[in-house]
Amino acid sequence: MGNLSYDKNTMFLNNFTISSDVKIITLYTHFMSDEKNIWDRNTHSHSYYELHIVLGGDCVMDVRRGQIPVRRDSFLLIPPGEEHRFVRCSNDFFRFSLAFDIDFKYGRSDLNDVMPLTADGNCRRYVKSILTEYESRQTGFENIIASSTQCLIVEVMRRTGLLCAIADRKPKFSPDMSKALQFIDNNISQRITASDVSDAVYLSLRQLNRIFKENLGMTVPEYIRFKKLNAVKAYLKKTDLSIKEIAHLAGFENDCALCKLFKKKTGMSARTYRQS
Repeated sequence: MGNLSYDKNTMFLNNFTISSDVKIITLYTHFMSDEKNIWDRNTHSHSYYELHIVLGGDCVMDVRRGQIPVRRDSFLLIPPGEEHRFVRCSNDFFRFSLAFDIDFKYGRSDLNDVMPLTADGNCRRYVKSILTEYESRQTGFENIIASSTQCLIVEVMRRTGLLCAIADRKPKFSPDMSKALQFIDNNISQRITASDVSDAVYLSLRQLNRIFKENLGMTVPEYIRFKKLNAVKAYLKKTDLSIKEIAHLAGFENDCALCKLFKKKTGMSARTYRQS
């Protein structure tokens, strides 16, 4: 850190390493209103990931699967190769954008869909730190910007499941980790808990959560929710089953529990996701 360069509202940051297998290539960050950025209103794609966090106003992003409304405190992660463009922005629209790529030892693990999510407290705090430091330019601001950007990228990779996708490509987990993942896959349609998983692999919940954190960047409960949501998305897109039926098949207590979690994690309702 410390070799940050910048021009107007654009910053170019250093690369960093998450683990011995994963290196993040940070291309640039910038923040702007879209009144004069005509280039962003033309359909285009990138060879890298592009993150947009809406700080003010709202907009509509046109992507392959349709138009996605994005409001304040929401973000979109655009995967490589996804054609997209801003088709409509409010007068007070203001965004923070971040471009990065992943150098993964065992091959690429791309998301295959645009990820609209609500920016949680961590994401907002990191972005606020970046903007505050860039505007103040006090001694050491470059280090804080670089650190906050790294934290933001890791947080987004956790929220969108990118860390899990990367971990799924690793050639081998420890026997305990492999057994735990297999147990979750085999029982994802049930109302399983982290305790069920720890009992199945004869490890304490504390030990198991530590292993999951080291390998996937999330705890056992977070991973279970991630897998259940993936199952729900598949049912929504590939079947005509009702939300209630999907909730039963994905191991939720009821359809209300499914809808609440789906909205919290994706920023849209299950019905809206099905229709998009």
